[in-house]
Amino acid sequence: MARYDLSEAEWRLIEPLLPNKPRGVARVDDRRVITGICYVRRTGSPWRDLPERYGPHTTIYNRFNRWAKAGVWLKVFETLAAKSPQSMQLIDSSIIRAHQHAAGGREIYLGVSNDGQFRRFAGIIGLPALADDARFRDNAGRSQNRAALRASVERALENRAAAQLAAELMAAGVPAGVVAPVSEALDHPHAAHRGMRVEKDSYRGIGVPVKLSRTPGAVRSAPKAKGADTRAVLAGLGYDASAIDALYAAKAVL
Repeated sequence: MARYDLSEAEWRLIEPLLPNKPRGVARVDDRRVITGICYVRRTGSPWRDLPERYGPHTTIYNRFNRWAKAGVWLKVFETLAAKSPQSMQLIDSSIIRAHQHAAGGREIYLGVSNDGQFRRFAGIIGLPALADDARFRDNAGRSQNRAALRASVERALENRAAAQLAAELMAAGVPAGVVAPVSEALDHPHAAHRGMRVEKDSYRGIGVPVKLSRTPGAVRSAPKAKGADTRAVLAGLGYDASAIDALYAAKAVL
């Protein structure tokens, strides 16, 4: 198995979430195609540079594009994320940077990275004594005793409304936010303000996250259909209309 290929365990999770194959239509091997897509997304490689073991790059790209328009990838991502809540956690190796806790049925992301933030956090959740507990007085102690700390925090947050709690913590200078599914995150006003939701014709996708002040990146057009520019490119290379028609007739171009 190559470095970026899907493992057996990963494929067992993904395969049941894929669209059913139309009757009578043989679809190119799903695992090979999706592994090729994962290779491109993980490495940043151009589609044309996809290793031959994944098959024709046009097949891989067309499947990626078609399923993106149909919302398949979004559904797969949300389903996998729901099955693995811990995948949304971020814990620094040396100090407790963040945890995810249930709050009133929703998960809340907490970024408590110093003693002052922890003291404010403990007071807001109704456990001010935590900040003076010898086990939790500093980041080293909180990291060493994280299981006990997590248990105390989760009990305190069981009946708290996540959105209200996050707002209180943010107002006190403690980073926090409700963990939203992808569909809800894309519908958030902040996502719209940042240009992170792109809807053009039948295409729906993600915007450019990194935006420079003078040259902000943006998605200005939907992906073109396969072969949309073939005639223009051939004409630019000197082929006349009859020669281009002959290439199409011979199925030498798309």
